[in-house]
Amino acid sequence: MRSRWIFRLPPWVIVASVALGLNGSAGRTAEREAEKLPEIRLCVKKGVCITVEVAATDAARQRGLMFRTRLPADRGMLFVFDTEDFWPFWMKNTRIPLDMIWIGSDKTVAFILEDVPPCKADPCPTYAPLRRARYVLEVPAGSVRKWKLSVGQPVTFEWPPKNPDSSRVPDPRPREGTGREGAWQSLWSVRIPNGSAFPTLRGGGF
Repeated sequence: MRSRWIFRLPPWVIVASVALGLNGSAGRTAEREAEKLPEIRLCVKKGVCITVEVAATDAARQRGLMFRTRLPADRGMLFVFDTEDFWPFWMKNTRIPLDMIWIGSDKTVAFILEDVPPCKADPCPTYAPLRRARYVLEVPAGSVRKWKLSVGQPVTFEWPPKNPDSSRVPDPRPREGTGREGAWQSLWSVRIPNGSAFPTLRGGGF
């Protein structure tokens, strides 16, 4: 998925993006570009950590996870913005279903969307949080349920890293979690029904 700001870009950028989508080698191009992104360690709870690519520039946020055909269970992408806002995303040119986690400036989970499906035809729906966030984490669909992740839970990561070189080399594979580690509130968590492009609410909070 990518951040849906494309309409703020100059027309030549939009044309270039469309041309990339029509190119048969777009997937390989996207993967090569992704290799240039910095990587950091992110932990959703004690003993449950993943390696995430950091999309902290306009170009990286525009590209996002477009054309990826797979995303390992211990990988993800963290979108970093300068300020908190209701940052919307869509699944244009995204090939795999994702869980999306909006994270506030205090590094606690602000909003969750689960099982967001790829967009198969235009117009692609836009997915936005109900609370402001500064970061958005995208991980393989099913991760939120596996981790028992909830709104209000703290997430641990360091950006920008104190040691810049550490952001270029992924850490070893994470240890498996040890099971349920406390109960967090389940407000503002949304699961996308199978075959649907629109979310339904899970839990309370309204």
